[in-house]
Amino acid sequence: MLDEICFIDQHLSNVLLIIYFLLHMAQLSKKSMVFSTKDALWQEQTLQQKYTTLQGKVITSVQGYIDFLKAWDHLRAVISEEMGWRYIRMTGNTNHTDYQKDYQFFVEKVVPQTIIQDQKIKQKLVKYYSEGCLVAQKDIVLLIKDMQQDMVIYREENVAIDTALQMLAQKYTQMVGGLVVYYQEKKYTIPQAMLALESKDRKKREGFYHAIAAAYHQISSDVEVVFDEMIQKRHTMALHAGFKNFRDYMFVAMHRNDYTPVDCMHMHEAIEKNVVPLLNDFAKKKSKKLSLHPYKPWDQQVDSDGKSPLRPLKSKEDLLAKTIQVLQRIDPYFGDCLKKMQAKQQLDLFAREGKAPGGYNYPLDITGVPFIFMNATNTWHDIITLIHEAGHAVHNFLMTDLPLHLFKHPTCEVAELASMTMELITMDEWSIFFEEEEAFKRAKKMHLQSILGTLAWVSTVDSFQHWVYENPQHTVEQRHAKWQVLFEKYTNHITDWSSLETNKRILWQRQLHIFEVPFYYIEYGIAQLGAIALWRNFQKDPKNTLEKYKKALSLGHTASIKTVYTTAGISFDFSPDYIQELIFFVKKSLALLD
Repeated sequence: MLDEICFIDQHLSNVLLIIYFLLHMAQLSKKSMVFSTKDALWQEQTLQQKYTTLQGKVITSVQGYIDFLKAWDHLRAVISEEMGWRYIRMTGNTNHTDYQKDYQFFVEKVVPQTIIQDQKIKQKLVKYYSEGCLVAQKDIVLLIKDMQQDMVIYREENVAIDTALQMLAQKYTQMVGGLVVYYQEKKYTIPQAMLALESKDRKKREGFYHAIAAAYHQISSDVEVVFDEMIQKRHTMALHAGFKNFRDYMFVAMHRNDYTPVDCMHMHEAIEKNVVPLLNDFAKKKSKKLSLHPYKPWDQQVDSDGKSPLRPLKSKEDLLAKTIQVLQRIDPYFGDCLKKMQAKQQLDLFAREGKAPGGYNYPLDITGVPFIFMNATNTWHDIITLIHEAGHAVHNFLMTDLPLHLFKHPTCEVAELASMTMELITMDEWSIFFEEEEAFKRAKKMHLQSILGTLAWVSTVDSFQHWVYENPQHTVEQRHAKWQVLFEKYTNHITDWSSLETNKRILWQRQLHIFEVPFYYIEYGIAQLGAIALWRNFQKDPKNTLEKYKKALSLGHTASIKTVYTTAGISFDFSPDYIQELIFFVKKSLALLD
């Protein structure tokens, strides 16, 4: 499932946003800045002095306002990048005690102060803006609106609660990051073990499936305890801010001004209606063709024609080198972006023990070059993951010239549009990885099918989170029961889960977003639909579509989601009719690959 996270402007402060909603995990670059917990810059008095000096500046003109905004923007960028590197080291090496301590110091000592101080800065910025100081400054209208929403929900008593939530999220990360799988007396990381689920040997697939499930069962009870505590703390935060529940609180906190919870529900229904039947067809055909009766969870990843798994890399160097070639064929600028990251050693691409799972691109404002992290194990999906993250990286580079760092962190509906579109528009160039036509078509077909699976999984996870926070007093048993109902609603109905219910009921525990970035997930579905629309345009008019795509991404957070999508030449629309139209296009594209 998707494990990549984007930047989003969070309520408690724009600094916390980068900390809390950007949990991009990566390996520390040799050239990155490193500070210890004793570094004077991060002691409370020194940080307080910097904010006091900034707060004391008197604004008497439009230029004075802009200078004040830029000074705060730079201070935020410095603090957030340092926080980012500490998080990077901690998650890139989950067993490293010093990295854990450095991260914990920042979360407990620095972050609470920045949250409180940033709120005062926002109040000053909104006050002067409201008095008409900046009428002509149209590019900051969206930022001011974000700040106004942040002020509506900000409560100082929530700062300590959020710090505690950060520690709980860290605990979850450590538990999951430390998992290993044992099969036939050999030890595997989770990504390594997942590879075996593609094996043609059904007995091997089953053995690894149970071994992976056993690993997650070892931490399941502890994860439930952590999540129960998270739910109650999040609900308390919502009540403090005057909201009925955490769901409603988060829609304001995440600045979701372009859609509502009801819109999300309609999207879930449309995906159930249009996508699930296709997932049933895929599973039914595979089960029949491979004589898999009953069709079990460990049969889901094996090739539909019973062929050996695609292993496209002849060496580790192939992954980066050939991905750069793919990007350059689409647009030389795209390839150059990845080359710059390679030159700056801003890449950590392969799986290893003790490394947190997932893949992501981490924008770094001060460094000026983002960082890509992933867990490659030589599968066809590694190509998609790197291209996806490269899409985010290209987006970061396209926003380089924006005058404020604040502008360089668009909402996730926009950020994910960049990455998911990159996956689709590069598909016809994947022949660089797959020399044989059969393997090339097979990879594209698998990807399109996985996109449909992603839409269904997004609906499952998002529906689950709506229920969890609308019913915060639920028991663990009720939570398991609700998850199973939703899972069965959005997954294929062919897979036989008999005798495996205990595994099914805790599948949600593997989705890190639920723990680390609550309510961030529907964005993947929205952006995926947008990416399909852009891909459809690209097939008709590649040059014009690319120009619009780049222009839209270069807007960053200076324009609304709808404006960005319109600039890209598509609609910000996830109505039932539009979803049906896009899914039909994917279905037709799949038929051409048969």
